Amino acid sequence: MHQAITRVSFVCLLACAALAGLVGCNPAPRSADAVQDPADLWSIRGPATLPRGDVKLRTITVEVVTKSYQSGNERQAAFVIPHPVILAAGAAGVGLKTFEMTDREASDIASAAAYGVLDALGAAGWNAIEPSDADPLVTGFEPAGPLEREDRINLAATDTGRIREVIVVSPVAPTVWSGEASTDAAGLVEAGLVPALAVRLRVGIYQGYPSVEQGSRGLIVTQDGRTRTVSMDGSLIGTQLVATPASGGAFDVDADAMRAAIRELAAEATRGLISRAGG
Repeated sequence: MHQAITRVSFVCLLACAALAGLVGCNPAPRSADAVQDPADLWSIRGPATLPRGDVKLRTITVEVVTKSYQSGNERQAAFVIPHPVILAAGAAGVGLKTFEMTDREASDIASAAAYGVLDALGAAGWNAIEPSDADPLVTGFEPAGPLEREDRINLAATDTGRIREVIVVSPVAPTVWSGEASTDAAGLVEAGLVPALAVRLRVGIYQGYPSVEQGSRGLIVTQDGRTRTVSMDGSLIGTQLVATPASGGAFDVDADAMRAAIRELAAEATRGLISRAGG
């Protein structure tokens, strides 16, 4: 009887593996030392371009990924078949990588990413200025509000795996970001808050290395109310190890190394965003 049950379970697992093979794999994420032009990581939608000069930085929001399902393979599965065996394995933590960090550490990582954005903007000749006296940047990139941990259950994956949990940090306030690309462009024009730029970066750790990840995006609103959305289609992976396996799927994170690496990666990714946006 025990052998029969074992055979059935094994056959079931093989069937699941065969089904998983049908969903294909994402392209491998790109190492920073192998990327010739970071603009290649981004795609655009919309006619607007942002001229060099003053830009009203509306928000920099950062998603810090703290848990994700990652395989040890170079390429991650693009989609998980919702079979009970596979879902049960995921619920049991199979393949789940946990990068433990406090809210303070996540905030510092987000601040490093925000400064990386400003580094790139300044190098490109864009002066990020406060929208108005009544609408200032938050001093020192302190969080605009309480940090929010979001549990996410995804069947689809990016090129760095399936996200399970993120900490969302908004170091610059107030935000006008809403959804993928929607904002009150006409209202911004009427209030004189253009040209405007909003950036949302997703940062994390991939197989022990820092990453600015697929799903990051930017939104431009010009003086005449035109918009352009810039989306990151491939992740950018750093070359310095910032996390090491501890026990199970947990990793110990070198917070200092992570902050330094993320600032550099965020600047490189933003240079790509600027170039793709036509700035």
